[in-house]
Amino acid sequence: ESLDRAAFDALRREYAAVAVDVGTGDGRFAYHLASERPDVLVVGIDALEEPMAETAAKAARKPARGGRPNLVLVRASAEAPPVELHGIACEVSVQLPWGRLLEGIVLADSAVLGGLAMLARPGARIVVTLNGEIWLDSTPARYASLPVPTPEYVAEVVAPGFAAAGIEVGAAR
Repeated sequence: ESLDRAAFDALRREYAAVAVDVGTGDGRFAYHLASERPDVLVVGIDALEEPMAETAAKAARKPARGGRPNLVLVRASAEAPPVELHGIACEVSVQLPWGRLLEGIVLADSAVLGGLAMLARPGARIVVTLNGEIWLDSTPARYASLPVPTPEYVAEVVAPGFAAAGIEVGAAR
């Protein structure tokens, strides 16, 4: 269901903080985070609505039946998050991205990194976890030309891209 700006702002005020999971896919990580941290409003963002449907239905139930009133799932691209989400997150996570989001991070695309930066409050923590196994023998054709994000590559290419978006990169491992 839709939330207008006033309803979303009212919901936000009920929680101590906001965490955003970008590229949430089926929303299971966001659901887990909402379960573990009931004092935090968790927003899962993905460009595709269909994979989130099952988790959205589960989250909409009564809390006694697995509902999570502190979970909101949003269909939006990483490059253009809704204005209502700009500057609200104290934590931004990207867990095992795929598609355009993965390419944007590995290639330090300014649109993708700028979208991540738009979500974050000053001092927010942004954590990106990549699936290094896709660069092994069975690399999907779409990603065959993507550079392997070694710590050295991250320092030389990705970190400067993040810095240009206003995001300081800590240790890559």
